[in-house]
Amino acid sequence: MCVCALCACDCWMRCQALGIYCLVPGCYWSSTSSNFLQPEDGAQYISLWKECHQNSTAQSNVTCLQLGLPKSGDFKNVTFADRAAARDTAAAGCVLSSAAALLAFCFAVCHNKCCTAFTTMMASLFGMATVASWVDYQITVNNDGGDYNFSFGFVFATVAAAANLGAFVTSWYIRKTGDYEYMA
Repeated sequence: MCVCALCACDCWMRCQALGIYCLVPGCYWSSTSSNFLQPEDGAQYISLWKECHQNSTAQSNVTCLQLGLPKSGDFKNVTFADRAAARDTAAAGCVLSSAAALLAFCFAVCHNKCCTAFTTMMASLFGMATVASWVDYQITVNNDGGDYNFSFGFVFATVAAAANLGAFVTSWYIRKTGDYEYMA
């Protein structure tokens, strides 16, 4: 049972690699395209780090705006009502979730049950916060006149959040010592 739990926890943690892929600037989370696997087909598409707009019908005429770069006035009036705060929260949650998942993988390899359970719990909480923040971001964007659909980056982040939750549940069954540790 415990060997199977370790294998299941390892399998869940391999699925968490999708969370790391979601951090790539070319992994778009929302777009105006109807095909979520080809967000570049739409006139506008957004990742965690940039927002791109097509200026004409030509695919090569695309203008991208870097997101998340701090400006001098960012810290004077901090409000959480604007859509940039939701996008920043999603980016931070994705980074923290991926870092916690990598740390949990290291703890699982070392059969450290308590640390694996704690870090997978943190990874699942950060992953769920990431997904919830992006849903809030997209609702805000669509209320502001956009017509965005979820893209593959959001789907990957959702699968990674579910994998984090699965790894958290299976981490409870990791045995602190191996069955065959003293046989040799």
